[in-house]
Amino acid sequence: MTFPDSKTLPPGLNIETHDGKKWVMAFTDTDRLHEYARARKQLNADGTMLGMSVPSQTSFEFFESLQGIEGVRFNEGDVGWFAPMGNLRAIHTHLKKLGRL
Repeated sequence: MTFPDSKTLPPGLNIETHDGKKWVMAFTDTDRLHEYARARKQLNADGTMLGMSVPSQTSFEFFESLQGIEGVRFNEGDVGWFAPMGNLRAIHTHLKKLGRL
């Protein structure tokens, strides 16, 4: 999937630019997503936010289907980490071996 502009993004998919490169912002639970959205003033007036849920079993395939993306930033903030697109398959394999997917 290629998303040339924000009008063609799937609803709730958050792509941000860091150091001139596009990253998908992903969160492992809704509390972390809500905290991030609140800190960045990205909540709706009623306190809700737009998010996209991708099952963990298929999330790596989804991320790999994106083109023009540097990687994925997980749980952005104090406990966050990131992975360039080229590292996602190895992470997926490792998590599967551990029985976490």
